[in-house]
Amino acid sequence: MDDLVFEMKNITKTFPSVRALEDINFSVLKGEVHCLLGANGAGKSTLIKVLMGVHRPDIGDIILKGKKVNINSPLEANKLGIAAIYQELSLVPELSVYENIFLGNYLKKNNGILDWRKMKEISKVILRELDVELDINKNIAELSRADQQMIEIAKALQKEPEILIMDEPSATLTAEEFKTLLKTIEILCSKGITVIYISHKLEEIFQIGDRFTVLRNGKKITTLPVSDDIGENDIAELMIGDKIESKKYSIECDSNEIIMEVRGVSNGNVSDINFDLYKKEVLGFYGLVGSGRTELMKILFGIDDFDQGTIEIYGKNYKPLGPNGAIKSGVGLVPEKRKDQALVVDRTVWENLIYTSFDNFLSKGILNYKNIRESSKQMVDNIKIKTPSIKQIVKNLSGGNQQKVAIGKWVINGCDILLLDEPTQGIDVGAKEEVYRLIRELTQMGKSIIIVSSELNELLNIAGRIIVMKEGKLVKNFDYQEIDKREIEKTAILGG
Repeated sequence: MDDLVFEMKNITKTFPSVRALEDINFSVLKGEVHCLLGANGAGKSTLIKVLMGVHRPDIGDIILKGKKVNINSPLEANKLGIAAIYQELSLVPELSVYENIFLGNYLKKNNGILDWRKMKEISKVILRELDVELDINKNIAELSRADQQMIEIAKALQKEPEILIMDEPSATLTAEEFKTLLKTIEILCSKGITVIYISHKLEEIFQIGDRFTVLRNGKKITTLPVSDDIGENDIAELMIGDKIESKKYSIECDSNEIIMEVRGVSNGNVSDINFDLYKKEVLGFYGLVGSGRTELMKILFGIDDFDQGTIEIYGKNYKPLGPNGAIKSGVGLVPEKRKDQALVVDRTVWENLIYTSFDNFLSKGILNYKNIRESSKQMVDNIKIKTPSIKQIVKNLSGGNQQKVAIGKWVINGCDILLLDEPTQGIDVGAKEEVYRLIRELTQMGKSIIIVSSELNELLNIAGRIIVMKEGKLVKNFDYQEIDKREIEKTAILGG
């Protein structure tokens, strides 16, 4: 593992008004897992795009196996033995496993006819090497997300890379599925393939990495070996440049005033749900995949109906006929898939902030753009959305700032109850801290918040109570004084 595979020397890349990379020196060794870490906007994506030929550096060199190379496109990168797997999979659901493995690189016979037989044979060999048992004739749409990821890896291996970039590969995987991914990466490294691994889940670094490099504000901070001498907090401090407090946040909750009361709520996905939500409370919902947490949020927001039980808000019966009814009752949802379901990413910040509140800005049937601008600017300032302008297109913001926009639209709307489903998924440590800070500020404004999270540490840090769900049922309510990580995990696995 002492062989240098490639070096990036003094890489600098500037976009209009932004220096994305400044004098970066980065190198990887044969057969290692090298973790690339940094907050959103640190320069990770730009560095990878330079390596993949998407961007050309303004200054600097790329040295591959001792030779200087110019990489002008992803195709050239592939020919040089560099491949990438991104968080958003590039598979075609309607095509088969083997067709996807060779997608964009179909093999042909001498007469120009596609050689399906050879492609099937090679697909079987690649999957066998990855210790994956799948029917190569199955359509991708029939596979689980984890199996689809294995096909994405097989697709990359078909190009015979020496360097494989994996961008947030575990973002949507369960703990068991991550173990499979870990085993696959071990297989790749045993074959001498170098893996550049990008993840915001710092606990993974200690399971998977040999070395790690931290970027911050477009600059390289350090490269270090993964060892017992360095903990998650140490890495987080390198990433954001601040001390990370490990204490539990204490959020004041006026427990004398019930905002939402849920009794006996059931449908095909959840059964006999009972809980209260108090004013200024952060209430966490925890459970394993399939426990019914997201399904419950859909009921509370009026996406799904319930056929048994009652819900009251401020003592009044609440059974919304769709999300519009929920919004009118002061309930807002930020779903797990914010880009697809919470935001219109091709529109501006101000449009996203006010699109659920148009009626509030109407004057004699005409939108009052002066009020819209003032309200949007005030919201950007209040919740600290980092954007050059309210006219900025949302897809150009970092993940953390996109999430703030998704939350901010409900604050402008005047919602008193916010449902946040995996609010920090896919965002880095620094951005998470900002979201937590925003949640605390919202409770001080009198908002009541329900958080669904697969990260128990997140709930331990931010929630006043934690309710555990399993198989569509509430198993146990852990009050602030009795919150215990081991007991919560045990309850989520075994039930009551």
